[in-house]
Formats: sequence, C-alpha cells, structure tokens
Amino acid sequence: MIVSCLLFAGCGSDDPVETVFSTPVTVAASEETVTAEPSEPSQADADAASATESEPIDPDEEVADPDEEAPTPTTTLPPAVIGPDQAVLDSINVTSQPIAIVEQAIALAFHPTNGTVLLAQRTGLVVDFTNGRVGRTQIDFGDDLSLAGESGLLSLTYDPAAEYLYVSYTNADDDTRIVAYPVDEDGLPDAQSGQVILALEQPEIIHNGGHIEFGPDGYLYVALGDGGPANDPEDRAQRLSSLFGKILRIDPQPGSEPAYLIPEDNPFVTVDGAAGEVWAYGLRNPWRFSFDRATGDFYTGDVGQYVVEEINYVEAGVTGANFGWARLEGPIQRGATPPDHVAPLSFYNHDDGRCAIVAGIVYRGTAIPELRGAFIYGDYCDGQVRAMTQIDGEVVATRTLGIFTGQLTGFAQDLGGELYVFNLAGETLKIVPG
Repeated sequence: MIVSCLLFAGCGSDDPVETVFSTPVTVAASEETVTAEPSEPSQADADAASATESEPIDPDEEVADPDEEAPTPTTTLPPAVIGPDQAVLDSINVTSQPIAIVEQAIALAFHPTNGTVLLAQRTGLVVDFTNGRVGRTQIDFGDDLSLAGESGLLSLTYDPAAEYLYVSYTNADDDTRIVAYPVDEDGLPDAQSGQVILALEQPEIIHNGGHIEFGPDGYLYVALGDGGPANDPEDRAQRLSSLFGKILRIDPQPGSEPAYLIPEDNPFVTVDGAAGEVWAYGLRNPWRFSFDRATGDFYTGDVGQYVVEEINYVEAGVTGANFGWARLEGPIQRGATPPDHVAPLSFYNHDDGRCAIVAGIVYRGTAIPELRGAFIYGDYCDGQVRAMTQIDGEVVATRTLGIFTGQLTGFAQDLGGELYVFNLAGETLKIVPG
C-alpha cells in the first residue's frame, strides 16, 4: 500500500476531527441493536453466487412483508435551498484542500454517530481514515479480488443504524459481490464475519457499475451497468428480467435467508417476468449516484459509448424511470424511443476532452453557503470539478469551479455535507472556500 499523508491531514497530530471532516446537524440513533453472529457460507449463498441475470430471485419468495416496518431514516434533513443562479454561481470562489494520498482511494464511509471514517482502495483494502489520517487496515480482499477492466473494490457504506458496513467489489471470478460486515461500537468491521447480500455473475469485465448507497427511505440502492459489450447486444438494460443496466432497491437482511427482501412498493414487483429488485433501468454504466439530502431527489451519471455522457435525474418519489439506453444515448437515437423514457437532465459530448461522467453530489454543507443546492460533478478525463443548478428538471446555471484533480474518479460527502474528490493518483481532496 502506498500512503503519503500531507500536512493538511495532520498525520500523527492530535487535530480534532472538525479540522478535516464536518459533523452532522442532528443524528437520531436507532433504538434497536442487532448482534451479528459469524456465519458459515450457506447453500443460499452458494446458489446466489451462481445466479446470472437471466435468473432473478423470485419476487414471490422475497417481497418484504407489508406489515414489517420499513427502515427509518436517521439524519435530520438540511434546508432545501435552491442552487445559485448563474450570476451567483459565477461569483463563488472555491479551491481544494489535500487531505491524504492513499493508493487508488475511491470511496469514504462515515459512521453516523462516533466520528469513525473508513476509506476504500480500489486495490482491495478498507482502512481506518478517522480524522483524515491513515490507520490500520480493516479488510483486505487479497486474492479474492479482480482488478481487470473496471473491476476492484468499488464502494462502501454504513447502514443508517451503523450495525453493518456494506462493501461492493468484484471478486476473483470477475463477479459482483455485495457483502455486509458487522461493526463494533467504534464502527470498525469484523473482517471475518462478512455475509454475502448480493452475488451476481458478470458477463464481461466492463460496465460493472458497483456503487451502493442507502437512500433516504433506509433501503439499499445498487448501481449495475449493462455488463457489456458495446451497444448492449442482449438488451439487458431494457429487459426488466435482467438486473443489469439498472438501479436496484433492496432491503438487506444480514444473517437471514434470503439475504435481502424486495420492498413491496418497488415499481415492478407485480409485473410478470420482471425482477422485483429493479427501481430504475435503461442505464449503460452508472458509475456513481447520489440522493440530495435535502429533497431526496436522485442523480446519476451514465458513462456513454464514445460520444455522449449523461446526467440523469428524477424527483423524490418517482420510481420505475427508464433512462433510455441502449435505445437512446443523449440526443443520439439508437432505436425506438421507449414510451416511458425519462430524458437526461443534461448531457455533453467529448469535443472538449471529456470522456466519462463522474456523477457527484448536491452540496448541502455550510462552509460555502452560496454553493448550497448546486450539483457538483466531474469527468474522469479532463479532471475539472463542475457545478450545476437545476430547477424542476431544467438546468439554469453551470460552470467549472476551477478545481483540477487529474483523473477524477469519485466524490464523497461527510456528515455535515462537505464534499471530497478522489483521483486515480490516490489523492483525497476537500472542496473548501477559496
């Protein structure tokens, strides 16, 4: 592991966490505590590991009991401030503060109550990153990891009650795995007690997606690409029987069989032949997505095929959206427009050197009040961090923020709403006032 701690991180100092990561306005802890027992792989895990996209789990067996209480959101919402208009956006001055360099850093997970922060490296390590300082390795995937193509350790998140750490990665067989690890009172995972929640055989080593995040409703959302190759020849993104090219919405049940339930209000639960897990579809490679903490609106970036990059958006409460791939790619018509198509919020081509959208996060922090409500995003190839304001699905302001990151790979949001950027060189940068 290559690690270089910078002065801003206070590597080995006793600086309080507020010097790096901001804290939430209000967090309500769960009243229930679940004690996870180590478990041996079950037959259900083995069956799941061999499942393909043509064999979605039978909704009749997995739909959540309607009488069972849904997960409860735990964080008080920030004010739903509309983003800046063009004049205000143009006047904002921001810069980036280096936090640390850790080999292929790709994601952060923030414990909701005790200040613990975990960092994921695409190369297969989860390390303690509390106070912005690199600590002990918590999970090492070792030989059970593929780095071929777009594979690797891709995402991690705590559940709202912080009872489990969920990790999304590509295993040595190039297949998708989402695993839940019970955590102790310090928020550190038990690496020996991982429980497979979702196992999916990938047809190719490209278009994996892989991002995971708990939504404001407390359910786990999972991004999966179409599985490749070019043009989605098997039409996976449009076929509701396939889990590929989708955003899934599931209710994890670590330690139980099945390992997850399908929420009864998922949009396609009652559709014959459809996979009940599907929440949205028609995506090529949704590398990152997020929910606006104030409104619950959903944003994702769909990495395009050679020409067009999309930012897709739906308001809170909208389910079953079809974003169009592979019939449509931005304005490019590749087939008949689906009748339920949701047009992208914005798109761009590759004429200016951009090549792969990296969807970001609506800024809801307090350090840069003029920026609140703007969607922050970027592109892997040009490395520029950008901001966009939309009102009712119409973009009304946009600009580059003057932050160049190199090969930009992702964003993270701490409990106070401040934003961080990752690049392929392993830098973690904080967006701060200029």
